Amino acid sequence: MTQKNQDNQEIRIIQQIQESLNLLEEKIEVKTPDTHWLEQWAEKQQHIMKQSLRNEFFKFLLMALLILFITLFIFIKAPVFFYILQTLTILVIIFYCMKVQQKKQVNKR
Repeated sequence: MTQKNQDNQEIRIIQQIQESLNLLEEKIEVKTPDTHWLEQWAEKQQHIMKQSLRNEFFKFLLMALLILFITLFIFIKAPVFFYILQTLTILVIIFYCMKVQQKKQVNKR
């Protein structure tokens, strides 16, 4: 008899939970985002990601070429190429620092 009472009590509790959840679903409105806005947002995020990947690829390619040229210059043992490489490296660093500084100034505004 007690097992039957427990089963009945569990069934009542489950029914009360289901009724409460149904009432909650009726009271709360579910809003879905506008599909046009969502598509535009996704395209914008993809564009940003593509730009980021291009920048990272360019940096990777630049470093790979730099390492390749340094290795080549070491094997050739040509001091003229080494001086040219040093000059180019300094110019690239100066250009990069100026570009980063410009971005910082634009972001402050």
